[in-house]
Amino acid sequence: MHLLTNPLLRYRWGSGDLLQRLLGVPTDGHPLAEVRIGAHGEESSQLIEGGHAVRLDRFVAAHPAATLGDAATRDGGRRLPFEARLLATRAPLPLQVCPDATQARVGHAREEAAGVDAYAPQRLYPDDSARPGLIHAFSGVRMLAGFRPVPAIHASLAGWDLSILAPIVSALTQAGPGDELLYALTTLLASSATKQRQIAGGLARAAREHPEHPDAGLVTLLAEHHPGDVGVVLALLLNQVRMEPGEVRYLPPGMIHGYLSGMGLELTASSGNVVRAGLSLEHVDLRQVLRIAGLTVGEPPRLEAVPDGVASVFASPAGDLGLWASPGAPGPVPGPAHGPRLVVCLHRWAPEADAGPGGRATVSLTTDTGGMTLSTGQSAFVSAADGPLRVRSSGPVLVAHLPQAR
Repeated sequence: MHLLTNPLLRYRWGSGDLLQRLLGVPTDGHPLAEVRIGAHGEESSQLIEGGHAVRLDRFVAAHPAATLGDAATRDGGRRLPFEARLLATRAPLPLQVCPDATQARVGHAREEAAGVDAYAPQRLYPDDSARPGLIHAFSGVRMLAGFRPVPAIHASLAGWDLSILAPIVSALTQAGPGDELLYALTTLLASSATKQRQIAGGLARAAREHPEHPDAGLVTLLAEHHPGDVGVVLALLLNQVRMEPGEVRYLPPGMIHGYLSGMGLELTASSGNVVRAGLSLEHVDLRQVLRIAGLTVGEPPRLEAVPDGVASVFASPAGDLGLWASPGAPGPVPGPAHGPRLVVCLHRWAPEADAGPGGRATVSLTTDTGGMTLSTGQSAFVSAADGPLRVRSSGPVLVAHLPQAR
């Protein structure tokens, strides 16, 4: 068991105070967007081994059997199979879509054969793995995710009464049953960059002139941060999802999504395969979006909690991601018993809430190999060789794990 030191990422969409309060660090007027927990390559967490700081990805690669256990048979046996992020947003994040396993293998092989540099901005498939995800809301989380029903899309687009939107509206109405989304998405994303800027600009003006339109607030928000961006238009094809604190949703490969506001923990499979679909200053590849986006209607599935004593367990449909969540218990209570685990200590679901002495929560962890105490915002890596985990806490604790290894 090892205490982790995690990279703090200060993207412009981050919050000015949410993560700072959670971590107990002073606010400095600059946004803090992410705390990355896991083996994220160059942005990997670090631990202390033999008196020296070591990146977690290198530690796992050097001790695969001890750290991963049965999971060492996956991905060549030297990579942590999941990674986590604490997210706090005050502005819209980029829209993105992640490939499934087959798309990832094909895309990775294509870029390798073409000799695309591993760190090139246009590199979309740095590995050959799918990247499903879960999002656990701490505060209320708002996001765009999955396609709206075709009638709702038609009502929104036609309701603006803009001639510049007519080709997309026509694509919806002229396509055969089941092809409406494909035709509308292709009409939008295959249009020229100039045309996309014109549509986004026209929508922004219409939203200012017609604030009564149901989507006027969304368009205004997105256009304020990303004027002229195709994502302003694409957003009208997507569901506006609101999550309550404690709610968990599944983000499958192929689902276009992006967060608008709120705070939570995102757990994903270990992969860097992300294709941006708009609302981004980074490389956007709309052809790849058309290739890998799933064209089914629906919001991200809400995952039902499976009771585990005082805790709840959430698992992805494929059983490749698991999240054990305890609201706090004087314990000790048994946590996930096998495989690699990432443990995160919180305090209640809102960082401004009091929990424990001085408003801080504590989590005491014990395994067959020893014990450790974490305070709010701290995290730990528990190896497969550490054995069963027992948890005593004065506030919430989350444990990422492999559900089939429980």
